[in-house]
Amino acid sequence: MGLDNTAAQALCGAKSAGADFTSTLMIGRQWLGASPGLMSRIASIHGGTPPAEVAADRAFAEGFFEMLGAKRVDSLDYSTFEGATVQHDLNQPLPDTLRAKYDLVFDGGTLEHIFNFPQALKSCMELVRPGGHFVQVSNGNNFMGHGFWQISPELIYRSLSPANGFQPLAVMVRELHGDGHRAGKFHIARDPDALGWRVELSNRRPTYLVTIARRIGDGPVFAEPPQQSDYQRLWGTGEGVREGAVEVTLASRAIAAIRKVVPGHVERAIRPPFANKAYRALSDDEVMLGQFEGRARA
Repeated sequence: MGLDNTAAQALCGAKSAGADFTSTLMIGRQWLGASPGLMSRIASIHGGTPPAEVAADRAFAEGFFEMLGAKRVDSLDYSTFEGATVQHDLNQPLPDTLRAKYDLVFDGGTLEHIFNFPQALKSCMELVRPGGHFVQVSNGNNFMGHGFWQISPELIYRSLSPANGFQPLAVMVRELHGDGHRAGKFHIARDPDALGWRVELSNRRPTYLVTIARRIGDGPVFAEPPQQSDYQRLWGTGEGVREGAVEVTLASRAIAAIRKVVPGHVERAIRPPFANKAYRALSDDEVMLGQFEGRARA
């Protein structure tokens, strides 16, 4: 597991949006893989000092969190083989001694490797103090075989919801290019329930799903299991499931047939995968400055 440029930018954005890093927990002890240039940029935004380990090979990420104000940085893992300070199997419920213990909890790619994903996500949420934050960089599209799971905006919005004591500040997707060290634009993914239709994505590149959420209550997490929003609407109102709010017509079927034979680079040039109202692009600076609503860029 590694804290790469995308994770570093998301954590910088969380700090800009008001996250307190005083007491931080990494889910799995993270390696620091962000670039030195990006570390310097983040230090200039928040007035910290880039960690000395940034140039080292296979250094752990505690220094990065200290740059963002952490006074204590713990790591939780199934075993202590990488020196994790807290040993716990996230397939199992969280012990009471760990509940609401941390100002910030960061999952940089651990939960997709845990079979009991709902329990593991619940435990991550329970680790956060009211007023604290949960930040996650996980697998979206095109990671099949990397772990047990790939996740979607629907899952995040229904899980990290006010009913479960959380408020999402940003749910974003980002394609990786080439060897994974380069990436495309961040795109805000809108809430399917607010949008009124499913937020889907059909693309060709490995894609991260990035979450920044604040804990706003201390009630039980998942007292009622989350339900997919369009089915919940169907059960309540009889309004059917809408696939991307696109009416199926003869023309739309013809377009779908043509797309099957068009080369990928041509298709992306004509209609990029994020070219619909479910997604909105953000610049790297907007993300790092916590400007998730697209305010004026610095």
